[in-house]
Amino acid sequence: MRLFGSKPHLPTIICIYGYSFSSFIPACLISMIPNTTLHILVFGYATFASTSFSIANYWKDASQYISSRRYFLIIVILIFQLVMYLVIVLYFFGMSKEVQVVKEKIEEIKNITGIGVSNSTLTNSTGV
Repeated sequence: MRLFGSKPHLPTIICIYGYSFSSFIPACLISMIPNTTLHILVFGYATFASTSFSIANYWKDASQYISSRRYFLIIVILIFQLVMYLVIVLYFFGMSKEVQVVKEKIEEIKNITGIGVSNSTLTNSTGV
């Protein structure tokens, strides 16, 4: 915020930003339910709540100190929150099926070749 000419203290900015993520705590607890659609919706709501909280708290300082660039600040907050939401959804929930398929293929190969079945198999094949 100081970059834009604002006067709030750094600890205040950090606390507001950190507190805005408190909406993700219930979302993480709800994500224990195995339903990908529910995960996407809950994390979407948590991102919306976090963004709304950040904008509402920074709006006063933005209006007072950086009125000419306050919309730029709002857009920056929106972009960061959107990127964070996409990373959460695409990385944690979008790739789960592909990761499971790869794990199953690895286990299948291990069972066919006998690699990693027991330590005695590995020590006998190396001659130790």
